[in-house]
Amino acid sequence: MFLRAFVVLAATLTLISNGFGYDGDGFFLLPSEPLIRIGLSTNAGSVSITTGDSSLVAYSPEEPSKLLAANRVSVSARAYRPPEVENYRFEIQNIATSDEANDIAKEVREATAGSALVSIDTATNTWKVWIGGVFETAEEADAFKASLAEKGFEDAVKVIEKKQVISEDALALSQQVRTAGKSQVRSLIKPTGDTQAMIGPPSVDPNLREVIVNGPSEVAKYASLKSVSFGSMNERSNPVRLNGKAYRGKIEVFVNARGSLTVVNVVSLEDYLLGVVPAELGLPQLEAQKAQAIAARTYAVANINGYGAQGFDMVPTVWSQVYKGVSIETAMGTRAVRETTGMIATYKGKPIMAYFTSTCGGRTENSENIFDTAEPYLRGVECSLEGHKHFDPFTIKTTRQPAKLRDDANLELVRWMSLLAVNGFSLVTNQMTDEWFEESPTQGEMSNWLNQLAVKFGKTFPNVNKDSAKPVELAQILAGFVYTPGAPDTLLSDSDVNYHLSFDDAAEIPKDRRADIAMLLRDGYFTLHADLTLKPNRPFSRAKMLRLIRQIYAKKGWAPTP
Repeated sequence: MFLRAFVVLAATLTLISNGFGYDGDGFFLLPSEPLIRIGLSTNAGSVSITTGDSSLVAYSPEEPSKLLAANRVSVSARAYRPPEVENYRFEIQNIATSDEANDIAKEVREATAGSALVSIDTATNTWKVWIGGVFETAEEADAFKASLAEKGFEDAVKVIEKKQVISEDALALSQQVRTAGKSQVRSLIKPTGDTQAMIGPPSVDPNLREVIVNGPSEVAKYASLKSVSFGSMNERSNPVRLNGKAYRGKIEVFVNARGSLTVVNVVSLEDYLLGVVPAELGLPQLEAQKAQAIAARTYAVANINGYGAQGFDMVPTVWSQVYKGVSIETAMGTRAVRETTGMIATYKGKPIMAYFTSTCGGRTENSENIFDTAEPYLRGVECSLEGHKHFDPFTIKTTRQPAKLRDDANLELVRWMSLLAVNGFSLVTNQMTDEWFEESPTQGEMSNWLNQLAVKFGKTFPNVNKDSAKPVELAQILAGFVYTPGAPDTLLSDSDVNYHLSFDDAAEIPKDRRADIAMLLRDGYFTLHADLTLKPNRPFSRAKMLRLIRQIYAKKGWAPTP
């Protein structure tokens, strides 16, 4: 869980019971064990759902469960395609004149006691007679054609008309989308009769998408505008799997506002905790895992509908609680959950916000120092295992004041200088500030810092004077550390030197230092100022000198010990 840095105090352990609310006698009342909805994926193109059982079972709102006769399906989404149906009617066609058509229509009416309508066929400029009504099945149509033939109208032609039929689900989902507010769910999640009153004439949203189920059996091939959940016939012994990973409960799939799939594990509260407790706490102590189970159960109850707009309660990461399904379950974690069944922490009859953390650094924090509210039960306390003597071997004590900075760029230098200080580098100030970093190092600091570098390079200590922080003087000392004697003059030609010293104030560099400075610039030890000058006779600031030392350590692969 993210930022769960508290130990819960002043809260009461209560039991979840039947009913709803709080009865004042130590019971937080719920109508039944809640189902927890965990958003496993919110942008899936397609997913694979399997089971080790003989068949998957599919569920959708207001529909009977469907045995899929398949133990694996793939699920995706596509634009809604209204179902197409065929209707049948009969005509006598290609009649030359309207009089002839009217005579035939009269004969049909007399023979069948049914309707016969005359119209012109504009495509052929002939007349036709439409006999009877429209038939929805081929069987009905064939029976009518046979009766017409018996009455002497063998030339009646069966006309097949195809049309799309907008389903009630499509109209209901369109209404749900129009009245969804902030909801990102784009599959029908309520029974059709539960939708809000229709606003305006019935119409279908052109952006509807449907869930496509595809399995090896015919019954496992279908499309739905509703959310679809998948489970095993025996969920306890053969849990359903999402992309190969097993979860208790059911896997629900629906379309979201992006047009992709959201995948949710719908699981009972106690079974959910079986996949949380071992994931959040690896300490193999039963009582510790019991405490973790109570905290996790409390957090789950308090955060039901936490991601309601997206169609679920929590995510399986530290942003809610880490949840890994069946694969993480352990015997001790399961025992901890079972032996604390129904127990949550409450304050004034309501579940607390049970933040927790894996480590506390010796002391937890008051809630108002991290979050917006000062909760009376979220008070900072010392952690007995992580305080006092337990941390003594790792504790560094100092009398220095904390750094006082306005420039964020100097934050990294505070840590770097602190690391150097515990490794022999001189730190004479009691408080590091922006001004201290921008000042030039003293002769004593330069002597100490360069001597420490000499030890690392295995060189003799250099002669340091008041000008040693100036680039023209420092170059000779550093070149003696980094390169073999005479290397800059040998390895760089005059044109190389001129190339690397092609900046505005290069003329201030004495001839006998030009090669040293050119090589230090080439290799990244020296850098120019923002105005593309070196300022060879101005001492480096402490910040620039510390960055230079850090550059040397980085190039050599040295790491100061914390």
